[in-house]
Amino acid sequence: MSNPAWACRLDLSDVFHNDGYTFEEKRDIIVQRLKALPSNDVQLRAIVARLSKAFDTDSFDTQWNTLYDWADSGKRLWIRTI
Repeated sequence: MSNPAWACRLDLSDVFHNDGYTFEEKRDIIVQRLKALPSNDVQLRAIVARLSKAFDTDSFDTQWNTLYDWADSGKRLWIRTI
């Protein structure tokens, strides 16, 4: 089996598990970095818009799982969180 060829990489390891940030700060930084990706994909933009409105960890996790599914569905976005 060959290794996947990632079209884009997103490093969130400095934010994702950093307890120095509030939930809202983490969410906003992650959303900002996602918006900065060189992609005009309509589905990605919709996911990011919903992620930006997450009001707690449950609503964030729901959209985060959607983002991961999108990234693995041939879009080839590698997201580093640790």
